[in-house]
Amino acid sequence: MSIKKINEVTRGWINYFRIGSMKSKLRSIDKHLRTMIRVIIWKQRKVQKKRLWGLLKLGVPEWIAYKVAN
Repeated sequence: MSIKKINEVTRGWINYFRIGSMKSKLRSIDKHLRTMIRVIIWKQRKVQKKRLWGLLKLGVPEWIAYKVAN
């Protein structure tokens, strides 16, 4: 699920439950989503291919990136 889709769903919930107080509920949902996104990003970095890609994107020389990623 993309961030754009999450934003659309959140806006829909806010409009649907406009009468009630959604502020505290949305804070807890936001906290949970941020944690889950952080976990996903962290797990992706553990994959050799993603580490190599990230290092090359940062401008690390190719031979050093291969050495570190392995």
